[in-house]
Amino acid sequence: MKSFKLVTALPFVLACNTIFADTKDDIVEQNKNAIAKNTNAIASNKESIEYLQDVLLDIPEDIPKPLRLTYCHGMDIIQWGGCPQLLGTEITLKVIYQPYPSSAIGTISSINLETVIDPGHEFPRINELDIYNYSLVNVSIDVGDDYIEIGFRNASSGRFSRAVENTYVLEFDKMASGKIGSATIDRSVTTLDLSDSDVRLVDNELFINVESLPFNPSSFVRINIGQ
Repeated sequence: MKSFKLVTALPFVLACNTIFADTKDDIVEQNKNAIAKNTNAIASNKESIEYLQDVLLDIPEDIPKPLRLTYCHGMDIIQWGGCPQLLGTEITLKVIYQPYPSSAIGTISSINLETVIDPGHEFPRINELDIYNYSLVNVSIDVGDDYIEIGFRNASSGRFSRAVENTYVLEFDKMASGKIGSATIDRSVTTLDLSDSDVRLVDNELFINVESLPFNPSSFVRINIGQ
């Protein structure tokens, strides 16, 4: 890494009418030397500041609290504040269905492995995925850095099938598994009638059980992910 330092400027010598004053010519010469050195110091400091602007990230505006530079292991990036939780990780979507306690659990898996990006929906239309020939409610799923959102704009009004498990499962890759410690329903925006027990986080999989719940195009779900 390039090293740098800020150079301290030199004071000028002022003439004064005392017995300790240098001659006028000496004072002029000293000030010329000081000006030359200060000019070099300004140029050196400008170069150092420009270098810092290149290697340091822009400081965000409207900072709510003090920030710190953080090195994010596994991503080889330095950024202000904490490291991303889910951005850049990969997820797989599954649907599991168990109509009765005595029934075998059926698993419908998408063959698509999606990378979490922002903005953008990782699964914009569920019924367009290659999940065999099952009829699925056409929801959209958006995975953010610390949330999961399920929208119903593409779906007609209806009700999810009654079952023990009629569940969306999002499976996160190993890089994300160590960054996920909790999953809670955001009651301020969620309109689907989910219970806390309907949302489960098991290892690197998030389960959202929607069995028998009614929905319409304005229904919405947001699950907040915590470390």
